Amino acid sequence: MILSDVSIKRPVFATMMMVTLVVLGVVSYGRLAIDEYPDITYPVVLTQTAYPGASPEVVMREVSKPIEEALNTVQGIREVTSTSLEGSSLVRLQMELGADVMAAQQEVSAKVARIRRQLPPTIEDPIVLRFDPNDRPIMSVALTSAERPLGELTNLADEVIATRFESVPGVGGVNVVGGATRQIQVQLDPARMRAYNVAPPEVMAALDRENREVPAGRVRRNGSERLVRVTGRIVDPARFADITVAVRNGAPVRIGDVATVVDGTAEQRSASYFGDAPAVSLDILKISGSNTVEVADRVRAIVGELEKSLPGDVKLSIIRDDSYRIRDSLDSVEHELILGAILCVVIIYFFLNSW
Repeated sequence: MILSDVSIKRPVFATMMMVTLVVLGVVSYGRLAIDEYPDITYPVVLTQTAYPGASPEVVMREVSKPIEEALNTVQGIREVTSTSLEGSSLVRLQMELGADVMAAQQEVSAKVARIRRQLPPTIEDPIVLRFDPNDRPIMSVALTSAERPLGELTNLADEVIATRFESVPGVGGVNVVGGATRQIQVQLDPARMRAYNVAPPEVMAALDRENREVPAGRVRRNGSERLVRVTGRIVDPARFADITVAVRNGAPVRIGDVATVVDGTAEQRSASYFGDAPAVSLDILKISGSNTVEVADRVRAIVGELEKSLPGDVKLSIIRDDSYRIRDSLDSVEHELILGAILCVVIIYFFLNSW
């Protein structure tokens, strides 16, 4: 009754309060973060481990099972499951709803670090992270060219395009997929190695010994001190053939005598195609809590700028954009809000005969 009495006796005050609420709502609506999923903490902790070249059975026996046994004592745990694939292991911890996921993640990291020496030495360091669907890429951009090789496109994507995208406010990272990374290959010849009595470990040791930069101490002069380094990195790939592997009968045996040095690309473990043409794909990740639609708009603007500065035969194409789906959902919500407001006014007018 108090609200109705104030509205009747002081209509100007009631009108100003209504206008204030409307303005506050409009301003707050414009500042709302827009995302596909709510910003909540999911009670799931993941441990990812890469074991290159291992079969699923070996990954399960030597990686997944020891990690599972180590994580069984984590506080607040509800379920532990693991997936072992060729060359990779994924251990998933489902926590209780009331558990502190941040503390659980730290505990999992500590337990995995404690058993690291028990795991195979050739695995990559395990990665412990919390599950969050907002961490997936929000956009994918394809880089194609009808004239340039895939290796050159990969260098362009890594050194120019990815760097430009990472400078956009709200972008958390860029993943390059389907590229061909440059790799200097030393292709051993078994027949020539037998003839010179040279084993592969000798070649590996020679490459490691002759292709490195090492600190050489300090030099003090006139009250100043400088660090000294021995720069031994080989710049010209052809120079790898001149590295001495061993000495046989008083003569040096070089890598060029037992192998062929090729300036090529690493074996591709992923591929990306735009239509029927090979391409390099760049997946855009956003910072947690940032506005997906605003980040997508900024990336689109950068794509337009890059297209003007890139060579004419290089094309940038947006192949996936999650902001479209979010925009459609937002448009649907706005439509329902406007329709609900209109129906409310109409019902009050016709049934109560009063505004």
